[in-house]
Amino acid sequence: MHAARSTRPRSTSANITPLVDMSFLLITFFVMTLRLGASQEKDLELPKADQANTRHESQLHIVTLDVNQHGLVQWGGREWSAAELVGPLTERRGENENIKVVVRADARSPFDQVQRVMASAAQAGISKVSIAALKLGDDS
Repeated sequence: MHAARSTRPRSTSANITPLVDMSFLLITFFVMTLRLGASQEKDLELPKADQANTRHESQLHIVTLDVNQHGLVQWGGREWSAAELVGPLTERRGENENIKVVVRADARSPFDQVQRVMASAAQAGISKVSIAALKLGDDS
């Protein structure tokens, strides 16, 4: 006795539903990650300066300190007060003597707070300190 074989052809198509689901999950992940990366950078409204220039200085280690409109300093993914900056900036200067601090302050931030940040850099022994500004007519 022979077992009866089915004469129906077997289906060779693949179920692509899991592939489509995975594609949507990946797209969602990348879109969310891009938005998170952009939201971590706070929008600063830089003041305008008529004598601003863009100069690329080689061999300099540049530290950028962002001062928001409330006077808090953002650096290295953390918020600092001006007094707290002296220690970490001194350590950074110890790693590289040729260091420059660029202070990017919001146009609405109190200038005395910007002065405190610059004084902290001076206390850390950093003599190259500048304030970032946009050239007049440049809105970017």
